[in-house]
Amino acid sequence: MEPLQEKIDPSPPDDPFFRIRELVNVYRFHNDHIMRGPVCRALGLLELLNYEKLPQSARELIIMLNDEINTIEKVTVAISRTLNRHEEKNELLNNVENYTNK
Repeated sequence: MEPLQEKIDPSPPDDPFFRIRELVNVYRFHNDHIMRGPVCRALGLLELLNYEKLPQSARELIIMLNDEINTIEKVTVAISRTLNRHEEKNELLNNVENYTNK
């Protein structure tokens, strides 16, 4: 897998926020699809195990695994929120710059 920064056009247009927006979009995609996809699938598989007849020791392990995966899910959601706030700030700055350049 190529580094995230290499996925961005090395010669951006004159917009000073172009690279930042592009980088945020790349990180957002990786967080939402590359990270959260497997986490959500793992949570779904753990949910299916609730319908199986398993020994108590296996159930305890499933509960612990579920707790850990939920922690990872919370982190990916927090990352997503942070990236969204960053994008909103960049858009605000861009709007201010466009307004002052008129």
